[in-house]
Amino acid sequence: MEIAPGSNVVLYPRVYNRRGDATLHSVQGITRDGREINVKLRIDELLRGRPNVPQITEFARTDISATNPCVATPDNGPGNREGVLLLSHVSYDGKNAKGVDTYIARWAVVLAAKASSPEPIFGVGRMEIAARDFDFDGTYRRLISAERAGDQALIAAAKEELFSTRAYRYRAIIYHPEAGYSVSGNQIAVFRDRVKNTIDSMSASGICGGVSVRLLNSAGFLTQEFYREFFPKYKVASSSFQDGTEACSWISQAVETWPVDGGRLLVIPITRIECGARVNEYYAMDTKHQQLMSQHFTANGLPAVSEIAAKVVHYEETDSTLLSRLFPISPPKGAARHLDLDGAFSGDPALEGSSDGCEFDFFPSGLQRKLIRRSFWLLPNVRQKDIAGGEHTPRWEGMVESVPPRLTLVPETGTALKKDDDRVQNSETDKLNTLAEKEGPTGMAAFLRRNQPTH
Repeated sequence: MEIAPGSNVVLYPRVYNRRGDATLHSVQGITRDGREINVKLRIDELLRGRPNVPQITEFARTDISATNPCVATPDNGPGNREGVLLLSHVSYDGKNAKGVDTYIARWAVVLAAKASSPEPIFGVGRMEIAARDFDFDGTYRRLISAERAGDQALIAAAKEELFSTRAYRYRAIIYHPEAGYSVSGNQIAVFRDRVKNTIDSMSASGICGGVSVRLLNSAGFLTQEFYREFFPKYKVASSSFQDGTEACSWISQAVETWPVDGGRLLVIPITRIECGARVNEYYAMDTKHQQLMSQHFTANGLPAVSEIAAKVVHYEETDSTLLSRLFPISPPKGAARHLDLDGAFSGDPALEGSSDGCEFDFFPSGLQRKLIRRSFWLLPNVRQKDIAGGEHTPRWEGMVESVPPRLTLVPETGTALKKDDDRVQNSETDKLNTLAEKEGPTGMAAFLRRNQPTH
């Protein structure tokens, strides 16, 4: 079966072909599902000659001065890994002289250079875009005062603080439905104990473990306003996150305010990986920020999950892990709050009048039915049997075709969903919209309308 045009493909290189000019160079290897393919790299003419443009010849280098190597070995593969490539926007180009399916890729990224490189993380995830803490109300009022006074310098400074993408921080969120479980809403003590164990087992080497929780009510319907993602709070005094015991106390208190009687709490373990300052600045560039918005949020503004590949850096001296890059290797599959314990997606049955809801296809076809791969080297206190012991395993089926357009809102995760509202509540955005409306059609409201991105 051919790989769908425009797909992104993870490849374990086994041999490089560097004969002829660059347009004839190729890499042959196997995909994550064991398929042998050959890939040529054809970079757009406008990008050729620029710094850091990927080249097959650079991947194939093994000398000490190589700047972007990706080691190929005859038996390279998921079970015996050396280098790993991510090839973007592939299209079928027939079979080569050896009868191997050949594709053309428009870009390539090294996920791992060699066996000793940190293991790429493959799974289901998204990029979180969260507003940094700052004096929103004060800055907004300074802007209003500056507009009324006509002080252009102060107007520009306030707008920069309010609307610059550098006002956000970027973090990878990885979901682990293969380790998900459900608990009776009447057994809060059991819920508290399992959440404690989940947070402790999913946190390691600077990676913060948490849980997503949603309510299946007593009538058997998913309740859209009761979904929340919980992470331990950061303790400034000790420069560390809360452990499971500390976090589960306030998490269980929050969930107890939900109408849980007779219902069930559906829990999916999640992990969060922070970006360092330089990577955060990279994603804060306007073009990258807008790209993230289209890749990781639905058309309604909800955080959306995709099949992802994450490249991380591990610092042994501090036992910390930071995100280097996050790559979606499929289009968005659905909102994070629709992710089920079996890895599929469901809609809002309570709104749609069906206990089945809407189901979205999940992964590219051709992959074997198996557990979503985890980066176990990062979680030394989690054993394979703990993950395989989850109540469900994911489904691996077709893939959707479209990517939603750019969005006008930057939603914040970690807060409850408002009833009958298809976006995540962002307290800062809500404040801005409310205050802007009060100002009427001239002041800030007009500025907002002029500056909202178009779909």
